[in-house]
Amino acid sequence: MNYELTIFKNQFDNKTHRHMVLDDWDKFVNVLKNMYKEKGEKGGNNSSPLISPAVFEVDTTRSNKSTRYWGGWCCVDVDDHTFSRDVQVLDEQLHKLFGEYDYVVYNTASSRDDHLKFRIVFRLDEHIENERIKAFWYALNTELGE
Repeated sequence: MNYELTIFKNQFDNKTHRHMVLDDWDKFVNVLKNMYKEKGEKGGNNSSPLISPAVFEVDTTRSNKSTRYWGGWCCVDVDDHTFSRDVQVLDEQLHKLFGEYDYVVYNTASSRDDHLKFRIVFRLDEHIENERIKAFWYALNTELGE
């Protein structure tokens, strides 16, 4: 199974040529760890890179219409749910909720000490073709309790 991602320099970048294919989940996780070691400033042209599971048609820009499929993973942002700020307790809470899945968690650029915000990246066992993404997204949010 390959894990694919498209990387955007910032929130304004819509060019889809920065595409990576990794043949192993651990390699994919290492790319995520290295990508987010240094936090960019929030927003603007100097923000942290953005990633997407979407693989796009060649020579197109970022859009739902030009998406071919999601490349073996998906993610959700956790911005408004209150979890413990203690990392060990947070890890236990997440494991209790999502322990049956393979996932990795990292802070987003808008995370603060007094209000953790993070992304949960889930491993999938297949690519999600464009025509299935909307139904998949609904099912994912239902499974995760919105």
